[in-house]
Amino acid sequence: MKKGEIAWINIGPKCHKNIYHNYCKKDHLSKDVEIGDRIWIKLTVESIKRAPIYKDSKTYEGKLEYFNTVREICKELMTEEEYANA
Repeated sequence: MKKGEIAWINIGPKCHKNIYHNYCKKDHLSKDVEIGDRIWIKLTVESIKRAPIYKDSKTYEGKLEYFNTVREICKELMTEEEYANA
């Protein structure tokens, strides 16, 4: 994902336990609308934090691989003007 993109989160009834469906005011909905059992939340991405996994911190090769991964991510973030995350 990149800064400015739209993301959608889909929450099923197992997580929300119908709290929204039972307690929200529905006066903003038209009468022909049916409410399903899923909730969709629209988000706009403002910043992205990327944290690579540090697999092998014991060997030199593992440390080098991790630092190269971090360096590549920082380069990508700098080109996307995500200076705070870089």
